Amino acid sequence: VGTAANAAQIVNLNAADNIQAFGGRRGWAGPSYSTNLSNGRKDGNDTFAVGRGGAGANGVIQIHVPNPLEDIIWHTSSRAGILDYIDVNTAVGEEPTDSVEEMLSLYTAPQAYALIPFFSSRSMVVSEWIDTGLAELRLAQPASYPKYGESLLAFNGINPNNGNVVRQGQAVFPLTDIATSGTGEVTFEPFSLTIPAASTLFESKFLRLPSLLSGYDVLPSDISTSTFEVVGATYNRGTDTMVLTSAVGDGPMTFALDGGNPTWSVREKFFRVDTIGAKNSLPSSTSITFEFQGADEDPSLPPGSGLPGDPLTVGTAVWHTNVDLLDGQRFIRYRVTFDADAQASGIDLSSPLPSIDYVKVPFTW
Repeated sequence: VGTAANAAQIVNLNAADNIQAFGGRRGWAGPSYSTNLSNGRKDGNDTFAVGRGGAGANGVIQIHVPNPLEDIIWHTSSRAGILDYIDVNTAVGEEPTDSVEEMLSLYTAPQAYALIPFFSSRSMVVSEWIDTGLAELRLAQPASYPKYGESLLAFNGINPNNGNVVRQGQAVFPLTDIATSGTGEVTFEPFSLTIPAASTLFESKFLRLPSLLSGYDVLPSDISTSTFEVVGATYNRGTDTMVLTSAVGDGPMTFALDGGNPTWSVREKFFRVDTIGAKNSLPSSTSITFEFQGADEDPSLPPGSGLPGDPLTVGTAVWHTNVDLLDGQRFIRYRVTFDADAQASGIDLSSPLPSIDYVKVPFTW
């Protein structure tokens, strides 16, 4: 039997309503007060019932399938005719949604909607505007401060030419160690590291503001790939002691100590990339790109409003992959683009998806 003939048989199919989703009933609130108001009923459905809720909304049925022609299994006695009917009534290059829904109306009450899920391999997140505040240095030299590319606190880990996160094989490229010594000179607890004589190991900026170390990584063995994120840092100037607290989710640091390599370090870090739960993982099939935009205070508002102007008319309109170019801009924001198909080879539900846990954009006055 030809396709058109099979399709023509559809008119003889009878609706079965195998799938139903009717609205909810009225509520039963205050039934004892409804007695004798109308027929003595107490189920909340009388005309003059007290405290009765409204009737439930109409039911909605949605069937989500990537390919309606393959993923909906019709009854064997009518499958051939239904598929032929959908084919005959679907224009070339179009999705068969309308014809599929027409067939679903024979099985569902109310009529189901056929929704074809789709997603892009690329996604993006944009931060809110970050106000760096005002300082006398900026008032004196507005073109220079704040500095986002100052070597003391540079945003590292990306290629400034294209904004891509720098990788090493299938992982994020490790940055510079900013402090290191022998494990015998410090005290490791499962989730803390106590460092005496800290002023001999850390630059003064970290002693003045220990919170700068948040997000950095502790390596109990500097030749291991095991890293532990710093989530808290304190410095006691009187005892010259630094205490770093690590993320519980990274596991106990003591498990990563290596007697054959008794050297620990703290490594700078400005964002954390995970892929399918694996820390610092960035498979070659994926990519992450950073871009930055700057603006000054809105000149149309009274001074001190603390609101950025339109970056299309005030400040740096375009997105830059080199944050150094924003020096002097009071406001800054960033956007991150994730590409799960960086090699344009196609993806499916099993493809690795990268994520970012935090982003730190440092600047110097």
